[in-house]
Parts: sequence; structure tokens; C-alpha cells
Amino acid sequence: MIAPLFGFTIFLRRRIRKTCLTVSGLQASIGDPLDRASEGPIAMQRYLVVIIPVFLTLASNTASAQTVRLDQYQHPSEPKFKDFYKLYLAGVRDGLIAYSVRQDAKDRLFCIPPKMVLTTEQAEDIMLRFAEKKQLLGNIPIGVPLLGGLAETFPCDER
Repeated sequence: MIAPLFGFTIFLRRRIRKTCLTVSGLQASIGDPLDRASEGPIAMQRYLVVIIPVFLTLASNTASAQTVRLDQYQHPSEPKFKDFYKLYLAGVRDGLIAYSVRQDAKDRLFCIPPKMVLTTEQAEDIMLRFAEKKQLLGNIPIGVPLLGGLAETFPCDER
């Protein structure tokens, strides 16, 4: 069992020595960390070329997009999340409007008047009123009550 692992380790070390990264037109070889010839400022730059993107990727996981639920929106765990949730609502609003405009007139779920601009505050009010009226659960994504509220507030068949 040890012999195959040892062989695989040697294979990987050789492969790492031959690997090249191209970053903004610079080409840097990644050397063996135990190789004394790769010590110095150039070697440090080579490792930073790899370490910095990995660190930034790991650090950005906390800001990854997730579905915002109605309960989260109404009761944010921290004050800063309220702003993030409003941005999320604005994106959902814009997405629903863009999708609606793209549909044929007979297939639209809601029809906002052509000269009306729907603000995020108006969308929030429409969403929360619909959720309260229908007594929706807190674990539902905020796009569902927003869509229902828009359909109720701006019906197409009354035009």
C-alpha cells in the first residue's frame, strides 16, 4: 500500500515542478517546496501567485449569494444584512420585470403601467402586504410573495 502512494507522491512532485501559471502575461513556474534552489524573492512571488487567489476565494465564500427567505428579510440577524436584503429584493424585482416584459402579452402574470417606475420600497410594500394577506410561512423565498403581490397589484386583464 505504501509503494503506490510513494510512487504517486513522486509523480505529483515532478508534475508540480513542470506546472506553469500565467498571470497577467507573467509566467512563473511552481517549484518543489523542499528544493533549496527555489528559495529567494522570486520563489516567494511564485508561491504568492498561488496563495493569494486561494485565500481570496476562501474569504469570499461568506459573501456568496443565497436565497433570502421572508423571515430573514423581515427580521435580519444583523443590521448590515438589511441593506443586503434590499439589494437582493431589487434584483428579484428587476428580474421579474424583465421576464414579464419578455413574455407575450397574453402570458404575462402582471402588467406594470409603461410610465411607472417601481422602486424597491414599493416592491417591499407589495411583497409584505401580499405575504401578510396570504399568511405565508417565513421560510418562503421573497420572490414568491413579490410575484404574487405584483400579479395582484398590477393585473393584466384589467387594462
